[in-house]
Amino acid sequence: MKIYSNDFKEEVAKKHLIPGGKSVAVLSREIGVSEQSIRNWIYKFNNCITVNKDSGFNFTKVSDAEKLTLLLESKSMSEDKHGMWLREKGLKSEHIKLWENQMKEKLNNKQDALRDENKRLKEENRNLVEELSRKDKALAEMGSLLMLKKNYRSLISGEEN
Repeated sequence: MKIYSNDFKEEVAKKHLIPGGKSVAVLSREIGVSEQSIRNWIYKFNNCITVNKDSGFNFTKVSDAEKLTLLLESKSMSEDKHGMWLREKGLKSEHIKLWENQMKEKLNNKQDALRDENKRLKEENRNLVEELSRKDKALAEMGSLLMLKKNYRSLISGEEN
């Protein structure tokens, strides 16, 4: 079994990933490597290694802010310019769709988390209000008992207030 360098694997993956790139089957026949191996290289390349080394672009290291910026930039241009923009950035339209779905999912998860936190805080607030009300009643009752005790002692001892 021949072992290929990471640079070689990256070049093969790039040949497939560039716009209008070669299919996995064609690449497999050209270099004599199984289609599954090439698919594995492409998967690893998409998830670990930079596509466009000149730009320093790395799919796994793209922050949410960068993804959002790229998404907004992508959505703001016409179809004619979109393909050229993708090539300049070293992206595919699938990346934009994937990031859009990821951002939607994150927003939904964030909304769910905020909704759950809000529900928890409302429940905690309700419990604290109930406890405060109970303690206010107990304090008022204790104040009344102290006044009664004081009045009782003054009646017993014959003192006036």
